[in-house]
Amino acid sequence: MSTSSMPNIVGYVWLLTHVTVGSLSFDVEALHSSDPPSIRFSSDDRYGASDGINYVSGVFTLTESGFNAHFGYSTAVGYAGTDPKETAVIGGIGALVDQIPVTVSEASAPNTITMSAKNYELTFRRDDTATPDLPEPSLTGSPPPVVYGTPPNCDLSTAPGNLPCPGDSLGPS
Repeated sequence: MSTSSMPNIVGYVWLLTHVTVGSLSFDVEALHSSDPPSIRFSSDDRYGASDGINYVSGVFTLTESGFNAHFGYSTAVGYAGTDPKETAVIGGIGALVDQIPVTVSEASAPNTITMSAKNYELTFRRDDTATPDLPEPSLTGSPPPVVYGTPPNCDLSTAPGNLPCPGDSLGPS
């Protein structure tokens, strides 16, 4: 299958710069500069994406006009806020990895692409840092470290799947 009608997306980190969904259209500012909303595609057909709160990864297949993502795993930090821009970023990244066809096209600025899925149009700028192949998640071996929520997005309840705030006890005291 030829994918020559689509820009080369593999091997780079793509930083989310703009979101359009419905009547909402805005430039993206990262919640945490250490984890800006982004997506990366590696040459071994794996993707990794962050909405600035959660990280999701899996495998992808290129299509004539974009790609299809297949879910692998995700962190489970919740977003308890109501900021429409933040929920649009979260929803937009989620749409890219929702096992539906994503259309990718070149945008007007150099090293910029647009990804369209569902009713989202997301503009990304290429980070010129080449990305190594993403590691295969391990289902054996050492358990992953505890991932803390970030105040005010951490959850102090004891419901399964909720993440504590930094400094909170991880078990009975």
